[in-house]
Amino acid sequence: MNRREVFPILGGAATAFAAPPADYQPRALNPDEYALVTRLANLILPADSTSAGAGDAGVAYVIDTLLRYGPSPNRDEFRAGLALLAGLAGSALDSSLARLAVDESKPGAFFGRLKSMVVDAYCLTAEGRKYLKYTGDSAIEEFKGCDHPEHHRP
Repeated sequence: MNRREVFPILGGAATAFAAPPADYQPRALNPDEYALVTRLANLILPADSTSAGAGDAGVAYVIDTLLRYGPSPNRDEFRAGLALLAGLAGSALDSSLARLAVDESKPGAFFGRLKSMVVDAYCLTAEGRKYLKYTGDSAIEEFKGCDHPEHHRP
């Protein structure tokens, strides 16, 4: 799914991703796939001292919603990619992800697509918006740039 497909789906409903309802039942994924997406999201964007992990932030809910309303081929391809990792845990899951990550930039590579979806979905969650210090659609007079010394070139 590309960004041109995502924005019409969202249609200004980013606030709907504040948190998944407590009784949420996945609609595009089955419960096992949904749980796997949560685990994978936490591996890709784990919790740290400044924010919750992507899985804990509700990324699986956002991805399930995008897949539900997106084109069927995207949903089918995503579910096929998840099937490659189903049933794996611990070091077996880690090593499989490491192998998939090597080829992530190849067209159609599942891990690249998964990582992109996790990062994009995280930015749509309440936790992601809080981490990014997103305060809404407002204009700023001047962008002063990044103030982290490690990001400045000498």
